[in-house]
Amino acid sequence: MMSRLHLWLEEWMAIEMMQNETFRDQLYQIQFYNSKALYDLARRKADKCLNSIQDITAHDPALFKMRRLVLHALYYSDNPIKSDTSIDLLELLVNSYQSELLLYSKIYLAELINRSSIHSEFDYNPYIQNLQIIAHSLSKRDSYDVLDLLLKIVNENSLEALYALKSELDSGKLNKPSELHTILSMYAIAYALRFWMKGIHKDNMLISELYEYGLKTSVLMTNDKIPLVRFHNMVSSLAAIKSYEWNDGFIEEWYTKVDSKNAESTKGLARAQNAFYHERYDDILTELRSMEFENIIQKTRALGLELIALYHDDDMRADILPGAIHNFKRYLKRNKTKLSNYYHNSHRNLCMLIEKLDAYRYLKNQSIEPDEFKPLIYRTWAIKQIERSRT
Repeated sequence: MMSRLHLWLEEWMAIEMMQNETFRDQLYQIQFYNSKALYDLARRKADKCLNSIQDITAHDPALFKMRRLVLHALYYSDNPIKSDTSIDLLELLVNSYQSELLLYSKIYLAELINRSSIHSEFDYNPYIQNLQIIAHSLSKRDSYDVLDLLLKIVNENSLEALYALKSELDSGKLNKPSELHTILSMYAIAYALRFWMKGIHKDNMLISELYEYGLKTSVLMTNDKIPLVRFHNMVSSLAAIKSYEWNDGFIEEWYTKVDSKNAESTKGLARAQNAFYHERYDDILTELRSMEFENIIQKTRALGLELIALYHDDDMRADILPGAIHNFKRYLKRNKTKLSNYYHNSHRNLCMLIEKLDAYRYLKNQSIEPDEFKPLIYRTWAIKQIERSRT
């Protein structure tokens, strides 16, 4: 999840200031006035711009960056303001830079630690050590508690810090929309899920409340719509921890907000996912019947769920399941270049596992081990079926 954060790091560009003029336009005007020796105009434009940057105490990196760029444009010019003894422009510039550096050091440090835990093939230790030195040095002059909470979450697996971060989000003190608010919200959701999977907590309300917070504050949306794949990933995560009825209500509330050309098919697939996670296998085929999917990820997910439903249907398994497995394998081979390696291989292994599970009913001398099938989608379900087949 955290590797996707770069998609939100540019949000400060969307902030409109000064009668709908963008910050970039204003910065250009300051630079232009200075280049034409219109120093008073440049200074007035800079003052107006700085005054419009509100809530600088909210510790939003984007705001510090804006402030620094304006001060930098004034100082590194021939504008006589930097010789004005009533104001130390250089001190203001350096202070703004140090605040920005401290904030980004902590943000990047959290992401390095997080990514190290996901991708062991990368060695981030030199960068982690360098940023720890910077953060420690600059923290002597300033401290930002909310980012210290983030570092405790990723570095110490602190559940207490996660709850504290959620309280900060709920308090409304963070600017919305802002890159800091987006980053913190995404980390909170990701680590609430990770802590659940690690057994650090069993508070399913924490996860569902963070998801709903992310939707209602548009953190999980793009152009006021929920991305299609993200919606189905959310449904899977929530269906694994919340009741069937709760998830059915969640789907009903949000499916019309999904960026989909066929809302009913999106709803049907989401309900099929919910049925799967609550072992209501008979409902899967009902929900997916006559559905057409605009997205290859949707279609692949639906075909995988259909295989599972057929495997659990005593009437259809013998006659229909073998043909369905064969057709799904052909579909995956035909669309291999359109799917990620993981998504393709995890579904191909699902086919092979179900094929072997079905054969195991008649050939008990076969052995089935989960490690034979890597990667494998719906691994928890698969392990449960393997264990049942041995009894």
